[in-house]
Amino acid sequence: LLSENGGRLDWSEKNGKIVFDKRGSDGYYDVYVADNASSLNSARCLTCSRPEFKQRHAGNPAWHPNGNYIVFQAQASSLQADYATPGKGYNNDLWVTDSSGSAFWRILDLTSQRTYGVLHPHFSHDGNKITWAQMLRTGEIFGFWQLTLADFSVQNGTPKLSDIKSFKPGSSPKFYETHGFTKDDRKLIF
Repeated sequence: LLSENGGRLDWSEKNGKIVFDKRGSDGYYDVYVADNASSLNSARCLTCSRPEFKQRHAGNPAWHPNGNYIVFQAQASSLQADYATPGKGYNNDLWVTDSSGSAFWRILDLTSQRTYGVLHPHFSHDGNKITWAQMLRTGEIFGFWQLTLADFSVQNGTPKLSDIKSFKPGSSPKFYETHGFTKDDRKLIF
């Protein structure tokens, strides 16, 4: 056991650090960074002291290939907390932070939609794209989702998404969960 209540981790080949989420004593998940596997229990929390994540879940982090950015999902409001955990994604938006956790950007704000959520964001190997699953509406057991793909760039020090596309494979799309890109970045794994 590396870390009690910890999970959904990613390792940066560039900087050798591990990012993961962990449920705190308050019952909410936060994003942590550790220097290596042996330091997970003394990891530094990136979202714990931030007012935008107070009493809200944040998790499912993934490193940008250059090791300078982390993408993650975070609960948009304190409503529906049980369904907003990082493993469920309901009522979540997409965020990026720098590797030190000193700057945060909400790069996808879906709060204007009646039902929404994001799940499992991942960068492409070249760092130019992000993929995630996005909730379209509730229903059935897990709701109805789509695969989403966008270009990622940093302009004047601010991370941005552009050219957002969605995919609904199969004849009757219901639930999708993204798991990244193939090595050549030409296909999505879901």
